Amino acid sequence: MRRKALALVLVLAFALVSCGTWQMAKENPYHTWSSKKKLTNAVNVYVAEYDKYMAAVIRPDLTEAQKAYLRNKRAALVGLDTAIVLLIPIADAGGVIPPDLEAQLLDFMTQLGFQPM
Repeated sequence: MRRKALALVLVLAFALVSCGTWQMAKENPYHTWSSKKKLTNAVNVYVAEYDKYMAAVIRPDLTEAQKAYLRNKRAALVGLDTAIVLLIPIADAGGVIPPDLEAQLLDFMTQLGFQPM
């Protein structure tokens, strides 16, 4: 009984947080973010996906399909890293990200699973 109550509380808490996050994303879409916020988001995506990549790549039992997926993921990580390095001086100066660099940034993050709202 206690486990069911705890599970119910956790599900309700998750639902409330999810709804709140969705509402904030709806009120503050990606295209309205500042350059620094976009940079911070890109770095967070990079770090999370790099950690997943490193955990997966050391496994000795990878299939060829998994190896191909990891090669593609590595290419996206390298591209995202390059875009981040180019974005740092722009964000530090408070400038606006050039549209072509932002398109590249979003493309690499989309390849890694990020979906801007």
